[in-house]
Amino acid sequence: MMQNERSEPFCDKFTVTVPLRNEKLVVENLEAFFLCFLAERTNEFCFRSASYGSLTWGRRGGVTWFTTSGLFLSDLRNAGLLSDYSLCYASHPDYPMLEHRVSRLDVTVDEYVYAPPVLKAVYSKAKSGDYCFTRKSISPTAISQVMGVCAYNDSGDDTGTVYLGKSPMHVQAKIYDKRQQMLVTRGVEIRDTLRHELTVTSRMSVTLRDVVTPSCLFYHFYPDNLLSKRDVGPWYKVEGGYTVERHVSMPAMRLKTRMQGSLDLRAMFKLASLSGPNGFSYFVQVAREIYYEKKNLVEACL
Repeated sequence: MMQNERSEPFCDKFTVTVPLRNEKLVVENLEAFFLCFLAERTNEFCFRSASYGSLTWGRRGGVTWFTTSGLFLSDLRNAGLLSDYSLCYASHPDYPMLEHRVSRLDVTVDEYVYAPPVLKAVYSKAKSGDYCFTRKSISPTAISQVMGVCAYNDSGDDTGTVYLGKSPMHVQAKIYDKRQQMLVTRGVEIRDTLRHELTVTSRMSVTLRDVVTPSCLFYHFYPDNLLSKRDVGPWYKVEGGYTVERHVSMPAMRLKTRMQGSLDLRAMFKLASLSGPNGFSYFVQVAREIYYEKKNLVEACL
């Protein structure tokens, strides 16, 4: 059977978590790395690459998460720096090994084929239980689709996205018409492209190795009756990660953390600075008035 032209698997997004105590070390690594890679820090928790891809991070419980977008990863690959970038999360000049976990990884293959009839067939077969990520077939109740009329020709064909799996499954996929998506969301015309996107979570023991070289991971999990396997060798699970002792933050500490990460608060500070020499005093006055105005409502909710 003749195979359609396709891309090599590539990482299109990933999230790494580290213990909160290691956040400063990772950020130091990133700041040093970005001396040789064009990225602009747009706020305390975000870098933007030349294509306006994003690296963002934030805090949740006892961990800090770092999410790297597809465009940011594309810029790193084009610069030949993806492997070096991944090391920012794994080691530090003062600490040879940093505890980290890849909590989510999206791996993509673009198949250059007219998408509408393929999506129709995929949805039908998926509803019949024909696809599986591991040994168990994907339940028909975990299959869904979002379709609309094809916008790039006059065929009247339905096209869109088929979803295989849903939360809390640790392996999921979506297959969608990339040509339709690019035209509708960005007004950009590309060739016929059917995108196969696999999402795998930390429960399957994915690592930074899979971020840099994702082919083995992709073809290990992706149904071979949906996209034929390539001879890329086996994929091996690597156990790792870390544990975090849960603690209850004091309200004052939670307040400080939320204020430090608030973009709204920064925008208010900017307005205050534009309001003249007494702008900050006015800001504090308004905040106090609002607090006392809402105080009874807050106390009633406690």
